Amino acid sequence: MNKAKNKIWIGWLAFLFIIVHFSFIFIYALPAQLSNPQLRSAITPYVEPVFTQTWGMFAPCPTVNSSVEIIFFFGEDSTGWVNPIADAEGKHFYLRGSHHSELVLSGSNLYYWLSTDLQQMGLEFGDDFPSHRMSEFYAGESYYKIRNFIRGNAYSLYDSVVDSARIRFHLEDVVTGEKNSIELPQYNFH
Repeated sequence: MNKAKNKIWIGWLAFLFIIVHFSFIFIYALPAQLSNPQLRSAITPYVEPVFTQTWGMFAPCPTVNSSVEIIFFFGEDSTGWVNPIADAEGKHFYLRGSHHSELVLSGSNLYYWLSTDLQQMGLEFGDDFPSHRMSEFYAGESYYKIRNFIRGNAYSLYDSVVDSARIRFHLEDVVTGEKNSIELPQYNFH
């Protein structure tokens, strides 16, 4: 009978460990605004040694924050500069596993592909985009991705087919604090 009691106690201790363990992981994974700072600091020594992964494990840590703004032209109407994924960025902060993540990632991917094309063209962010080199830009990796991004957001935000658009990217180097932007020549869709 003593062995049976020991097994019950071991079972309850294992169950208690699992509940505490998952509670710590859940609290640690919450966004900072939703968790108590004192509680988070108390559980951090338990969680971080085992579960923390840095960006450097897979790729260099991103050092640039980017944002994108677009002016949509619909016939005679236009929108003014709008960040088409601003709403998704706000929701992504709280809803990490939702489709908002994909929208935010699309903006970051545009920055990556544009920077790759600019590098191949010998240009940098902050330079004026040379309109006489558009054929090089059309042949690059980012032109069609940006065009599809504009089209998709025009339809999603305004339920309309866009005639033309202007797009600009704003960048901030989080290490140096340097800020730059680049505006691309107007995209025409007709």
